[in-house]
Amino acid sequence: MKAMHYTLEQLNQASADAFVAALSGIFEHSPWVAAAAAQQRPFASIDALHRTMSQVVETSGEAKQLALINAHPEKFGFPFILAVRGYDRHGIIANFEARVNNSRADEMRASLDQIYRIARFRLDELIDA
Repeated sequence: MKAMHYTLEQLNQASADAFVAALSGIFEHSPWVAAAAAQQRPFASIDALHRTMSQVVETSGEAKQLALINAHPEKFGFPFILAVRGYDRHGIIANFEARVNNSRADEMRASLDQIYRIARFRLDELIDA
């Protein structure tokens, strides 16, 4: 099945429900991000949409941020989140080794930054510029 593609104009003009349905997968199992962003339309660019969605997460509080982080697939009993596009196997391992001794706060920040990067990749694939 071919993935749907949208223009920014279509998303700006869609009903709130249709907007959320189209963007619900941008942040892993967290349609609440798209729902909050829908209130701030119209968006002038994909960058503006991405910034708004990222800001929704930034201001959502630690509990929602942890739920978002934990919504990502877990292989080792905890999520190590890395937007792997652009990394080879050695780069992924090096990134893990560099982050393994992070404090809890630093690792949360790194995880959220990687989630925002993944979200941008997903928006670029979904929306025709």
